[in-house]
Amino acid sequence: MAEDRLLAEQTHDSSSQFAARVRMSARLPTVVLEDMDDHFNDIVCAHSSIHLHFATEESMTLTYDELKGMDEFFVVTSHEGCNNDGERELYR
Repeated sequence: MAEDRLLAEQTHDSSSQFAARVRMSARLPTVVLEDMDDHFNDIVCAHSSIHLHFATEESMTLTYDELKGMDEFFVVTSHEGCNNDGERELYR
């Protein structure tokens, strides 16, 4: 299943911006964490795990309900500590 995505990046000091249209094709469902940033206070990558710190209990419940039916999926992240600045990393 292929889908088009618009990915954008802006530096913390707003000195530069980047945008790219990407055509993704994956055999597993793909969760793009930056599309869900409003649901998190923080995202921390450590070793082989991604720790999600939810903004509210409702955000946690909504995310859980969305993901609970997926046995396997890919996660794309662009968050500090998960990959190099300005890059995206794919996790399974």
